[in-house]
Amino acid sequence: MGASVPDAKLVAAVWEDGSTFGPDELLTRISNTRKAQADRYDLAIATLQTGLEKNWSAQEYVTAAQQLRPPLPPQSATIEEARVASESLTAAFVPNLTLRDDMQHAVQDDSSPARVAKLAQILLKQFEESRDALRKALSGTPPSADQPIKR
Repeated sequence: MGASVPDAKLVAAVWEDGSTFGPDELLTRISNTRKAQADRYDLAIATLQTGLEKNWSAQEYVTAAQQLRPPLPPQSATIEEARVASESLTAAFVPNLTLRDDMQHAVQDDSSPARVAKLAQILLKQFEESRDALRKALSGTPPSADQPIKR
C-alpha cells in the first residue's frame, strides 16, 4: 500500500483511423491478436446460430462453449512460443468464456427455453458487432508503422 504506480508508456498503437505508432513487431502482434480474436468470434457466432436453429438448452450451449476452448501450448514450448500462444489464447478465450459463463448463469437460474434463446440472440448480436469492429480495424491497418493512412 502507498507505493507509487509507474507512469505508463505507450509503445505501440493502432488507432481507429488506421494510423499506427510503434515498431513493426509490436504492430504485427496487435494485428495477429485482433485476427485471432475475430476468428474466435466467428466460431462462437456459428455455435450460437446452431444453438438457435436447434433450440438448444442452456446446458447444451455450455457444453458447446467448452468444446470451443482453444488448445494450450505444449509444456515444451520455448518462452517466446509460450508468450505468443498466451497472447492468442487471451484473445481466443473472450467469446468462449462469455458464452460459457452467461449460459452457466442461465442453467443456475433454471431459465426457460425462451429466455435461453433470447440470451443467445443477445450474445449473437454482441459477438457479431465485436467481430465486425475487429475486422474493420484490421482492414484499416496500413503496411508500415508510424504512417497515417493515405487517403
